[in-house]
Amino acid sequence: MLRLSSSVTIFKLWTLILLNAELAAVEDGFKSYKSAFKRSGSACQNCCDSICLTPDCVKAATILEQYVDPEVDPCTDFAEFACGNYFRPKKHPSQLEIQKKDNYNILKGIFHEKSKPGDPAYLKNMRNLYKSCMDERIVEEIGVGPYLQTPYAKEWPTLMGRNWSAESNFDLNAVITRYAGVNVLPIFSLGVINIPVNPATSAIHLSGPPSEFQRRYTLHLRNDPEVVAYETYLRDVAIELGADPAVAAQDATGVVDLEFRMTKIFVDATKKKGVNSIFPTTLKKLGKHLSSLDIPGAARALFAIGNVTLDDDQQVVIDQLAYFLEVEHLVFKFDKRTLQNIFGFNFALPKVTDLTRKLKKIRNQYLKATLPNYKETSLNEYCLTGIVNFPLGMSKEYVDRQFTEDAKIHAKSMVDSIRASFKELKREAFWMINKTWADILEKPPPRGDMIGFPDHSLSKDEIDETYVNLRMRPDKLYRNRETLSMTHRIKSLQSLKQPWSRRDSEQIPLYEPVASYNPDQNEIVLTASIFQPPLFSITYPDYINYGAIGALVVDEIVRAIAAEEKNRFRENEEDHKKKLKVKLQVDCLMDQYTKANGDSSNEPEGFHVLLSEIIHSGLKENYSPASVEHNGVSASASPASIEHKQPRQVPEVPVQHQSSTTEPRQVPVQHQSSTRSLGKCQSSMSRAQQSPDKYQSSISRAQAASASASPASVEHNGASASASPASVEHNGASASASPA
Repeated sequence: MLRLSSSVTIFKLWTLILLNAELAAVEDGFKSYKSAFKRSGSACQNCCDSICLTPDCVKAATILEQYVDPEVDPCTDFAEFACGNYFRPKKHPSQLEIQKKDNYNILKGIFHEKSKPGDPAYLKNMRNLYKSCMDERIVEEIGVGPYLQTPYAKEWPTLMGRNWSAESNFDLNAVITRYAGVNVLPIFSLGVINIPVNPATSAIHLSGPPSEFQRRYTLHLRNDPEVVAYETYLRDVAIELGADPAVAAQDATGVVDLEFRMTKIFVDATKKKGVNSIFPTTLKKLGKHLSSLDIPGAARALFAIGNVTLDDDQQVVIDQLAYFLEVEHLVFKFDKRTLQNIFGFNFALPKVTDLTRKLKKIRNQYLKATLPNYKETSLNEYCLTGIVNFPLGMSKEYVDRQFTEDAKIHAKSMVDSIRASFKELKREAFWMINKTWADILEKPPPRGDMIGFPDHSLSKDEIDETYVNLRMRPDKLYRNRETLSMTHRIKSLQSLKQPWSRRDSEQIPLYEPVASYNPDQNEIVLTASIFQPPLFSITYPDYINYGAIGALVVDEIVRAIAAEEKNRFRENEEDHKKKLKVKLQVDCLMDQYTKANGDSSNEPEGFHVLLSEIIHSGLKENYSPASVEHNGVSASASPASIEHKQPRQVPEVPVQHQSSTTEPRQVPVQHQSSTRSLGKCQSSMSRAQQSPDKYQSSISRAQAASASASPASVEHNGASASASPASVEHNGASASASPA
């Protein structure tokens, strides 16, 4: 079991104090608290004379309040008091989900502002894009007309009916090449990839069917409800575009059959041994390896969009060669109409599904049928997603409105202190096996953390130059989206012939709450959005800021390390069950811990400890993700294997074996008047320090398991971090925000 440290005492006391602060500030909302505090003795009611009552502190306390069970005496069972309602079967949004919602309200305000003569062009274009999406009347009036005028709509057999006149002249390779010119590639995927042995250079990446096919079909049988729902979706969209219902149904069935078969071939190819999963070649040799499909012709047509000429010796990396050896035979087993239709459907769907109210309804019905937790978004939220096309511009506007220079400096200084302290914590991470422990200690310094506010590197004029081709019209949604799609496509394709730019890969939106750690580069990513209440505020005392951001930083680092460690260790089923069992308790503890932990040198009354103690207080528990398995005592769901035969002999191991009797570290206490005012609660805490093992039982449900939660994985440069709703593009991989 983990030793009850001084940080636990600080955490519990300051949680109580912060909750009482909310009592004083929002009395009507805390009537249920009063009975709980009265049971704790009169002294507990009088401990709040010098408490942070700024709006940010009140907001943090409000979030704490929803998890509390006011029927439990905090001096008897603090864990149940602080987290009792968190354990109840209901959904609690993570702090990052809450912040994301708050941030979208801020962004909405930016878009609803009227443009002024001095505003940068990118800001005016962002507002025009938002307006073109929000104006439902104009969108409905224009409808699907712009799509139906394209030559690709006019050659789609499903819309032409049963008398498809071009069947006799159908040439699959000619169709592949023509649609590659508009970036429609349903049989295989082409893109740009950095070569691992030489990251400064790029190659063409040839892979299997589009990733959405793999997500849609991999885990399903052909007649599963999810697959049938997609077939219905294709049929209904085609009917809304003017197709005959019977023809639409028949063609949708054929297309789903083909997509399903291709995906299964790709999945089977990834399981085969003896065939290269990654096969390097050149464009010229590619035509000899795969002669039935004109992939070189498709590649040249695709890259011509960006005015990129491909030579015969252009390097190509094939992902799963076995897929291509089989799929070139499969496709010719299907009739020509189905082959033309797979291109027609895949051209139409991304362009039309929100151009009329009926099409929106069809899309939502499909999503509800395939995503159990799907919730239809409001028009405002939906239109705000367009800001992803202007990540630098929106980040600049968000930071300028939300953060002062003092806040930026304070946040940067705080994270630097946390990193320095974490360097010492790494040396105490004895729960890791020797190999991982050595690797972590040898990590080189970061090349530059992406923390907080890197907006200073770009001026508004530079951002205008970046988005010079993104000219948006307030009444042309279809045209605007085509412009955005083409511009981003050209930039992506041109990257094949350009030196890899780290800055291009770092356009993480600062308005999205993203927290992650890339162990390969030893780099922390904390966007500016993280530095918002309740995790951070310049009006908070330092003890809250350090406790919250510190725990978040180390939590991300530990999760990534644990993911690396997990590759060397196969956890047993019993450990997995333990993780699931304690996950809710750990989540609640982390929520509470990151909002009321540590201490501050400028706190008017209460505790005062050194800066290193502040950081260590919350982070040491967070950095000890398992009870060490030792001498036959099983670990509490460790993500890492533990070596038992020859454990390292080191002092002050930050975990407590059951036979240990070492005294916990004492925290120096100042301001005796404040200490006395805590009365009964302070006495309870003192008894806990004197007898940690005895007191441990009252908080074991949350504290003893403080790192047994199963890390949720999210891709970030090949590393794993914790999962969250928000995802961003970073270096070609998807990252996500992590709930503290």
